[in-house]
Amino acid sequence: MLLGQTLQNISNTVLIYPFGLIMLAGMILSIKSGFIQIRAIKHMILTLWRSATKKEKEGSQTIAAHKALFIAMSTTIGIGNIVGPIIAIGLGGPGALAGFIVGTIFGSAVTFSEVFLAISYRKRRDDGSIAGGPMTYLSEVFGNAWAKFYAYAGFILLIAWSSNQSNTLAVLLASRGVSPYATGIILAITVTIVLIGGVKRIGNFSAKLVPAMFIIYCVAMFWILGCHIHQVPAALKLIFTSLWNPQSAIGATAGFGMAQAVRWGVARAVQINEIGTGTSTFPHSMAETNSPTDQGILSIAAVYTNGFLCLMSGLIILVTGAWQEPGAVFDITMFSKILATHFPHFGPQVLLICSFMFAFGTILGNSYNGSQCFLYTTKNRWINLYYLLSAVVVFLGCISEVRFVWTMVDFFVLPVALPHIAGVVVLAFRNRDMFSLKSLNQPNESQSNNEEGAA
Repeated sequence: MLLGQTLQNISNTVLIYPFGLIMLAGMILSIKSGFIQIRAIKHMILTLWRSATKKEKEGSQTIAAHKALFIAMSTTIGIGNIVGPIIAIGLGGPGALAGFIVGTIFGSAVTFSEVFLAISYRKRRDDGSIAGGPMTYLSEVFGNAWAKFYAYAGFILLIAWSSNQSNTLAVLLASRGVSPYATGIILAITVTIVLIGGVKRIGNFSAKLVPAMFIIYCVAMFWILGCHIHQVPAALKLIFTSLWNPQSAIGATAGFGMAQAVRWGVARAVQINEIGTGTSTFPHSMAETNSPTDQGILSIAAVYTNGFLCLMSGLIILVTGAWQEPGAVFDITMFSKILATHFPHFGPQVLLICSFMFAFGTILGNSYNGSQCFLYTTKNRWINLYYLLSAVVVFLGCISEVRFVWTMVDFFVLPVALPHIAGVVVLAFRNRDMFSLKSLNQPNESQSNNEEGAA
């Protein structure tokens, strides 16, 4: 317990600086791209519509572009969208939500760049399957050894993320009388079945799961905001005025100035969106497209969606006044109380349904992304061993106390994110057409070379 608290204290202070470097990279990429995350919004909507209305190729080992987006979204839309803003407000006050906005805007430029590079440098294996993800483009900058290091570090990180999600879900279900052992067994079996079905089954599942959980959550949030509509303008004003006079809701961290408020929001935004880690590029690498720009722009939708959900969750905490209640505990129980108040007959069920879908989608997405790291390190072998390992970790996460693991995950991010974001920035300056909208629907030269070489 003491070790876990010590690690948490270190995490709360030391890890802010690496997250700051990731945001700095986001600012650099935003300026270099002419803020492509803003000027390409129209293209993003059109690309999503074209993919959703286009018939998917039969027998192909790729998936529709929008399904790749939904798999990526399933890993980032999770319980963190509920808990992250609560924790940020508890530590940095209402101004921390401004950090989420900053993280969303600049982080989307990072995500675009990652996905652009993933499509540009992906390759086909001998069996026709696609090898994608950060390893393919990191090897261009740092060499194969560095790419393999990323694969090992990414594999560990993604496994840890899955155990965190399964534990949170087990805790919630245990409050409803469901044994953590039962949750672990059912969850492990279900995840394994979907994973064995391959990327197409995962894509089909995510294409149904992501819109459903987004709609259910948003309907509940809009209802609560509607009940407090007169407090919404004041809450929005409070987010920005508290930057100049921040008040931490817990502890003695008040009065540290704007940085204190923003840093917690930025740190949580980076973690929730997986900004800089490159993990979202794995499903995007499987997209049925020859345009890196198209898919990169489409990936921005995931970051904006996460930012929107986090802002909604934070606003709920502010307009209801829950953050100012004496003895308030800044975790998921705060949100549970709000739902129980506004939906007295089915509030706990709404939280349970949302949490289950959020956690399961994240576990599924993380497990798929982890499988790509695993295959890279084993030269595309022993995938059944990975499925078994994933099932075991998901089960152990359900029955274990993982406070220590929750804290350690922050440290696992460092060897994945820091060398990766450095490679992304270097490649962004090497590629002249990376941020040009003229390349929409145009095969990237490096992508074409990779496809021809594989053939």
